[in-house]
Amino acid sequence: MAYTLKITTEEFLIAIRSLVPGRITKAGRLGKVDIGFVDGSVVFTTAGAKTRCVAIEANWPGYATLDKALLLSFLTAKPTKPHVEIQYENGKLKIERVSVAALWAETPEWITEMSSEARFFEGPEDRYAEIRNCGTRSVCKNLWADLTETPDPKIRHCGACHGEVHLCLNAKELQNAIAADKRVAIEIRKRKAGRR
Repeated sequence: MAYTLKITTEEFLIAIRSLVPGRITKAGRLGKVDIGFVDGSVVFTTAGAKTRCVAIEANWPGYATLDKALLLSFLTAKPTKPHVEIQYENGKLKIERVSVAALWAETPEWITEMSSEARFFEGPEDRYAEIRNCGTRSVCKNLWADLTETPDPKIRHCGACHGEVHLCLNAKELQNAIAADKRVAIEIRKRKAGRR
């Protein structure tokens, strides 16, 4: 199935530019970008940068992940039409005439938003795992590190709800666990003091 997002070219270019504040260097082109749809907005997220723009049209039940360098190329070769359509189908993301391989995770908006947060705070240090999809249907107060270890390193026991919690390290694991209605722990980078 094909999924599409449509936004104005002006907002598209502003969104892309905000992903790399300052001068664009070779290092600034590295990394991944997630493109999601949350609360009527198209959300572009990379490690340390996130921006939203209003969708004119949207059929985008999840998020796509692609190389940041591709998006940044549109700052040089600007789109010629007043609107930009982003399409995803069969493992390919297409923007105007450019088509590249991209990952896709079909998720509800709340998971798309969580994944966007995880991408924004991406980094090797200061990680913790937050519990979601708890049996009480509320955000669990425990952290992964507080749970009791089991023989499986990706499953821990929660003493509060007496359930198993499954550590999800990527979008596919998260999608499968949520589809099976399992309690999950997702990695999110800790916010530094004063950082939003």
